[in-house]
Amino acid sequence: MEKRLVAYIKDELVPGYDGALDAKTPLLEEGVLDSMRIMRLLSFLEEEFDVVVDTDDFDPENFESISAICDMVARKKS
Repeated sequence: MEKRLVAYIKDELVPGYDGALDAKTPLLEEGVLDSMRIMRLLSFLEEEFDVVVDTDDFDPENFESISAICDMVARKKS
C-alpha cells in the first residue's frame, strides 16, 4: 500500500516533486498535500483500496504522512 501511495502522490499529485517521500515525510508541513490534493487522494483511496472515506476521516492527523494514510485505510478495511 505504501509503495502505491508514494507512486500516486509523486506521479499524479505533485509531478516533479524532488524532495524525499517516504512513510514518515510530513506531507502537510512540506506542502505535498493541500485541500485539493487531499480530495484527489480520497478518490484514489476509495477506488484503489475499496474503502469509503467519510467526513469523520477528514482529520489532518490522517493525512500527515503516508504511514498515517495507510493506518486510516487499514482501519477502514477492518
